[in-house]
Amino acid sequence: MKIAKLIVIMLLFFAGISKLQAQETLLYKVSAEAGPVNYVEGEVTLVNELGVRNLTKGDRVLIEDKVRTGANGKVEILLNPGSYVRLAGNSEFEFLDTSLDNLQLRLNKGTAIFEVFATKDFKVTVLTPKVEVSLIKTGVYRLDIGENGKCTIKVWKGIAQASNLKIEKGRKAVISNQFEIAKFSRSETDEIERWSKDRSKYLAKINSELERRTLRDSLIASYTNWDFYNSFGLWIFAPRLGSYCFLPFGYGWQSPYGFWFGFDIWTIPLPAYIFYPRQPSIQPNTASGSPTVTPPNNLPATRKTDQVETPPIVPPFMKIQKDVGIIPPDSFPTRIDSKTNAPTPVLVPNPSVSPVPTTVPSTNDTTPSPVIMTPTRKRDN
Repeated sequence: MKIAKLIVIMLLFFAGISKLQAQETLLYKVSAEAGPVNYVEGEVTLVNELGVRNLTKGDRVLIEDKVRTGANGKVEILLNPGSYVRLAGNSEFEFLDTSLDNLQLRLNKGTAIFEVFATKDFKVTVLTPKVEVSLIKTGVYRLDIGENGKCTIKVWKGIAQASNLKIEKGRKAVISNQFEIAKFSRSETDEIERWSKDRSKYLAKINSELERRTLRDSLIASYTNWDFYNSFGLWIFAPRLGSYCFLPFGYGWQSPYGFWFGFDIWTIPLPAYIFYPRQPSIQPNTASGSPTVTPPNNLPATRKTDQVETPPIVPPFMKIQKDVGIIPPDSFPTRIDSKTNAPTPVLVPNPSVSPVPTTVPSTNDTTPSPVIMTPTRKRDN
């Protein structure tokens, strides 16, 4: 009897090890695209040329798909990496453009909360029946569409523009046949606002629960599908956690609500080529008479010559780093304060210079050296 129990225990032990190993070798899904559905509650439907069907978590909303919520419905949909739209009940919206630098959607009715990373160059544009609203700064915004298309915009954090109006933090604009702006109390919240903030907190926690080695392997394996220079970060889907979360390209970032991210790209030991801008290669003319453009290779850009000056290429995250992250001492530190718990530094090139390909030996003594970029310890929330 004791031997049988021992055999059962050993089988369970090895089964557990096998399951754990399988989980560790399973790569995360990595994406920089808008549209995935990250949360569904109650009645939520998708309407397109194929008809009407229930929308479920994991689906993707495409351009001109209409998303509708019933009276008890809620849904969270991913926008550009790091940004979300959350719909309350009796609402309807659709995507018009999902490009990273010109995201546009239409809110036809109901209530939507936008949690976004944004600048004037990477804005989120919301078309309503009465007015076009642009979200031009990282923040949290609420839009309500009432009877006859009346639009109410509440800016919890950030800056919104509507026609010639600028609506700043703590202000509310009511737009119908005329414009009215007034202050509102940010301490007074309703159920949809509390739910949106709770979701932000939960998703920041998921980021901190990612497994570092799996995350590194996933980023390298998917590198041809994303680019350090055209987004603020990436969407990471962890099957075990059952949800997408945001991985920032900036260091020491917090969400628009103010929740810290445990991981960003600087806390992961990645190959240096990831931090260089990529260049497409053009093949000779084909039988059709047109040159063929192949996907960018994984090598860094070529070295600039003495005759041609290459202008610096700045990753988008640098434009909002000072607003949402931590600026390391001396801008690009080459040392670590031993009294902090900062992550192990990652040796990466300076993105403001044109690098030398890693496969070509350099004889030029003036080639810029890589720098060490290390985030300082995050402050307590």
